[in-house]
Amino acid sequence: MLSAGLVTRERRGAEVFTEIPGGIYSVDKSRDLHLYGLQQHWQVERSESRLWQFGFDLRQQRADYQLHSLVYQDPNDPSEDALGYYPVETQAAGRENGTLMSAYAANRLRLLKPLTIELGLRYDRASHTGDSDLSPRLSAQIDLPQGSLLRLGWGQY
Repeated sequence: MLSAGLVTRERRGAEVFTEIPGGIYSVDKSRDLHLYGLQQHWQVERSESRLWQFGFDLRQQRADYQLHSLVYQDPNDPSEDALGYYPVETQAAGRENGTLMSAYAANRLRLLKPLTIELGLRYDRASHTGDSDLSPRLSAQIDLPQGSLLRLGWGQY
């Protein structure tokens, strides 16, 4: 499966005092998050009692941002700026990129009529944080009377 997305966010604002001419501050900020992904899952049923599952997920993310703020005077003190500190202008722009990757494999075995066991292993990696994890998993399912199930699971995440 291929996927793509775009999330945008804009913020504009200002504060003014009605008794004092001019503004106190203004803010103009925008962010765009671009997402691209590729995902695939497979199942191979070797027999009625054995099922293999495996797959992967790749995602590319890019965030673009821009910020412009202008502070004309101290927002906590509306009196005139005697020290000449104001106005203060801030501008920033940037781009951050990251890749998320995961892959997994699992084997489901029906050992006895009421008991099914699944063993699995998953690998995850995030380039923007430097994290990588290998996660083993184990689960069991017992078929109970009247269509009920009892499931037990363990995993390291």
